[in-house]
Amino acid sequence: ADDRSINAGELAGFMLAIRNDGPGDASGMALTALLPAGLGILWQIDPSSPSAGSFLITGALDSQALSLQSNATFLEHGTALAVHVIGLTDPMDMSAATPQATLTATATVRAANEPLGIQDDEASATVLVNAPTLAVSMTPDRNTVQGGEVAGYTLTITNRGPGDAIGVTLADVLPAGRGNALSWTIDASTGNPDAFVITGLISLQLAPSITTLAAGASLSVHVSALTGALDAGTLNNSAIVNALNELD
Repeated sequence: ADDRSINAGELAGFMLAIRNDGPGDASGMALTALLPAGLGILWQIDPSSPSAGSFLITGALDSQALSLQSNATFLEHGTALAVHVIGLTDPMDMSAATPQATLTATATVRAANEPLGIQDDEASATVLVNAPTLAVSMTPDRNTVQGGEVAGYTLTITNRGPGDAIGVTLADVLPAGRGNALSWTIDASTGNPDAFVITGLISLQLAPSITTLAAGASLSVHVSALTGALDAGTLNNSAIVNALNELD
């Protein structure tokens, strides 16, 4: 496998090599390699593979197999054929209850002129695919403030893993107050202020430079606004966080 553990939404890959350690040439070769099903993967041969033209992939989605081309059934002693197969994982095909999936590829090769006792040599490789689990929380500085006092919230985004979150977005429309005049600012001394921006006075978002959140990592920000007499009442605030490779 290219990598034994990857994030959902990334490429999974397997390198398969057939070697003839000799001393005789192999003829009548046959390869049976069932490619992993699931995660919406449509496997394909990497055209830059050393022996890409000697292999082909057949079958529909979730039932694909890798085999040898009809003109690649002979292998001289001391030589090899190698192919790289790749496929893009799709987190939408993972279970929300289990943010991990295992992709196992198994291959068997034989030659017609190979002794029966050593035919059907088998190899396998496994890739673990990890999806992120994002959570957002929000805590007010105080549950009650008087008009003319400062209202504030601390917002925290956490990736509980096990995969890194890719393409992370935050949508938080801060309350404008009854007078539609609240002007929110980010506290530069708390949390991760550089990871957030406020646009249009009341829209809190992640900064453009923040697109990935590693498994186990978190980002937090404190925002505040000076209230006025016209803002008496409840200031409701809610936020939504998403990632492109998060489960549905």
